[in-house]
Amino acid sequence: MISECTRQSYWNPTGAYVTSNTGGGRSGKDSNSVLASIHTFDPAAGCDAATFQPCSDKALSNLKVYVDSFRSIYSINSGIAANAAVAVGRYPEDVYYNGNVSFLEILSA
Repeated sequence: MISECTRQSYWNPTGAYVTSNTGGGRSGKDSNSVLASIHTFDPAAGCDAATFQPCSDKALSNLKVYVDSFRSIYSINSGIAANAAVAVGRYPEDVYYNGNVSFLEILSA
């Protein structure tokens, strides 16, 4: 498990999201940060920003930025209200299998 200090170093305060997988010109908006928050959930840890628990303000902001990054990428998402769920992928710049919607992220979340 990484330390809280190390975990905080991935936080992008300007964009209000966790930066991950930035190689190759990627934005750093990635499903891994959302899934990590879910899979490391600890009910005893509380909902503070330092732990990135799924209910924390930082985890929720990260989720919103990640989901919003797919609103204009996939045509299936067109016309969907800003407060409604949309199809997502691994990361916005994904080109694997033409960067289509990823069912692994849907099933994991």
